[in-house]
Amino acid sequence: MPRLSRRGFLAAGGARLVEAAAPVTTTVPGGLDVRVLQTASSVERGIITTYEALLALPLVRNGRPILTDVLRTTLQHHNEHLGAFQAQTVTLGGKPQAAANPKVQALVARGLASTHDVVKLSVALEQFATDTYLFDLGVAGPGLRGLLGSVMLAEAQHLAAVRLLQGLVEAGNERLVAIPTELADVPRSLGTVGFPKALHPLAGPDGVAQPDTGAVK
Repeated sequence: MPRLSRRGFLAAGGARLVEAAAPVTTTVPGGLDVRVLQTASSVERGIITTYEALLALPLVRNGRPILTDVLRTTLQHHNEHLGAFQAQTVTLGGKPQAAANPKVQALVARGLASTHDVVKLSVALEQFATDTYLFDLGVAGPGLRGLLGSVMLAEAQHLAAVRLLQGLVEAGNERLVAIPTELADVPRSLGTVGFPKALHPLAGPDGVAQPDTGAVK
């Protein structure tokens, strides 16, 4: 019977940041690129803090090993993203942002009593990051778009992976949240859960961290 390997799942859903582009100094008037980077750092900081807290929860530590693996791998990627954003902030003459974005903090202000709560929160975080960087691609200077696009791609792959876990849990198939898993038992509907739309729509203003929300004052 077909089985999905641990390496295959993590490779598909926990993509690493594409090799960082060489630092650039191109910016746009008013220091917008610096504010974009500072806010992106604040988004990453908020997600990092949240994933660290999730990994410390007994329901995660003692739960499905694949969930722990996905969270741990994704946390590593977010640390890499934060480092890339902060390094580029310094290159452009700005002060790195170390605080968490308030919009991310608002997402995590909820109880976590089950695996479903954990994966639902992970979906919300990864969608917020994906949407923020997609928005940023439309306002940042051309010298910053390579880095933003690379990170957004990684976040979109994270989002697809945790959407798959959410789909299994919500369909009553939490036992299939495992590696290896029995592919024959996976519901057909899961085939479109990871990527429900051919083109990812841009979130509205409440669904992104606009540049000034995390800029260093």
